[in-house]
Amino acid sequence: MSSLLKFLEDGLRNTDSGLGDRSKYIGSSDIGQCPKKAYLSKINKETHELKQLLIFERGHVAEGIVRNGLINNPSKVLFKEQVEIAGLTSKTEFIKTHIDFVVNFPKEDVVIECKTISSALPNDIPRESWLYQVNLQLGLMQQKGLKKVRGLIIAFNLNSGEALEFDVPFNKGIYDVAIKRANRLWKSVQLQEEPEGEISDLCGFCSFSKQCNTLRKNGSKMPKEVESIALRIKKLSSTEKMIKADKANLKAFLEAAGIKKAIGENITLTMIDRKGAPRVSLNELEKKYPEIINNVTVDSQGYSYIKVI
Repeated sequence: MSSLLKFLEDGLRNTDSGLGDRSKYIGSSDIGQCPKKAYLSKINKETHELKQLLIFERGHVAEGIVRNGLINNPSKVLFKEQVEIAGLTSKTEFIKTHIDFVVNFPKEDVVIECKTISSALPNDIPRESWLYQVNLQLGLMQQKGLKKVRGLIIAFNLNSGEALEFDVPFNKGIYDVAIKRANRLWKSVQLQEEPEGEISDLCGFCSFSKQCNTLRKNGSKMPKEVESIALRIKKLSSTEKMIKADKANLKAFLEAAGIKKAIGENITLTMIDRKGAPRVSLNELEKKYPEIINNVTVDSQGYSYIKVI
């Protein structure tokens, strides 16, 4: 890593999130995620590498997109950002949520939660953790006396430009489960008793995965999110084979016609030739200089790949 990148990493790591000491309360994002990860993040100071810090910054970019859309829309609406709401009852007083946006539309208040994704969502639906988070926010707002309120999740793929919107009406059942999860996590933090974890496709990005006995014990039992991704790959693999065969047919046509370009009504085909780069032939080297090859050859590094059947 260059000295500048290291300098930036240190700066990003020390940026104030505005969320305070998260070990002192249970946040809405804590409830939906793996309880072991949430617990360890509070008990142990979690240090993030530059890659994860950039993902956090990506979330701020998503909030900026929503902010610009709200501010510059000709139909002016009132809204607040990073709205902090704490629980009022004995079962929720240790819960504190920070809502990205609360927008005051004429007939209702809308909670907007901003997310970023880099690939398709498993099953093309909001993550369960997102639903817990937003329903908790809606429930806490209702405790404040705000009845006409609903939630929206906005998810941006900043790589592809895809934007997704998910309507989240308040669900009392999901809210009740969220409160139970919050209470279990808070009890674990108070007693400093590490809870059992939950495995999902996000385990691969968890900074505590190497010390997670839950993952080691249950990783072979494929979680539904991982299975969904694998099934999508399996489905796309047949399409990939069809594309490869079709490209071979197109190449054969251009070669048979002796042309480099064919122009249709709606599309153009172009044959592109690339010369191969010079390389050392180990077979020729062994034939001509056997005494050299014995001194310079090393075993190649192995690699891993995923087989989906």
